[in-house]
Amino acid sequence: MFLGEKITAEQAHSIGQINRVVEDDQFMDEVGSLARRLADSPDMALGLMKKLVNRCILSDINETLELEEFAQGLLFESKNFKEGVDAFFEKR
Repeated sequence: MFLGEKITAEQAHSIGQINRVVEDDQFMDEVGSLARRLADSPDMALGLMKKLVNRCILSDINETLELEEFAQGLLFESKNFKEGVDAFFEKR
């Protein structure tokens, strides 16, 4: 990245820069599948996770842990949490 050298998709995958490589003709199907998985995920948890990841860049470890504790408290009281626990025990 710092040297501007181009690498192949396979090289990017092997060093963990990307999580999968797909053929061109499968790309839109993969994108649709990923979008559906995200849409079916708990929106409150994903939103808080995104905020925490962005915020921790500017925070020290103590503030980050406090923010994470606050977020977990909110999520434990949410409908998303109850649904997740129910889904786990019902194996769905």
